Amino acid sequence: MQDDLGTEAPLTSRLADAFAELAMSIDAADKRGLVDLAMTSRAQTLWVAFELGRWDEVVETADSVTAWERGRQGVQLQGMALPNKARVLLLRGQTIEAAAIMQELIPLAQQIGDLQVLLPALGAAALVELAAQREESRGAHWREDFPDPSDAWRIRQTVAAAADGTLVTGVVPVPSLAEATR
Repeated sequence: MQDDLGTEAPLTSRLADAFAELAMSIDAADKRGLVDLAMTSRAQTLWVAFELGRWDEVVETADSVTAWERGRQGVQLQGMALPNKARVLLLRGQTIEAAAIMQELIPLAQQIGDLQVLLPALGAAALVELAAQREESRGAHWREDFPDPSDAWRIRQTVAAAADGTLVTGVVPVPSLAEATR
């Protein structure tokens, strides 16, 4: 990837720059008493903080944003915050807690009706549903409670949405390289 000057810019440095810009926005909004803007900016930091591995901060900020939003009977920022918190909990092996968030989030995201909220919520719900069935780590699907891959999980997990809005999952064996090239 290249930055605006055409030089190589690692993704993490660009994310760190984005996080710093959002932090300045939050600071400026806080100083001016613009609480709505500050909380919206905090919600926007969550995906960046997640990608930077700042998971404790994701959980803390998501809790703060969610509590504030509930206090004013709002839903939009909850819809932005909760998928990120669920992803952190999932990767920490707290699948029951992540699933509880998804039980609350999916109807909320449907109520909001904004694709920028609904799509991340559905993606997080699928991850939580499938991860609850796995007891291993593989590639981007890493879990603190099961850090190693397992040959027993050489399967492809599938997920689909049923007409009633529930998720339906399944598994398909993944053939070995030798089997696939016969």
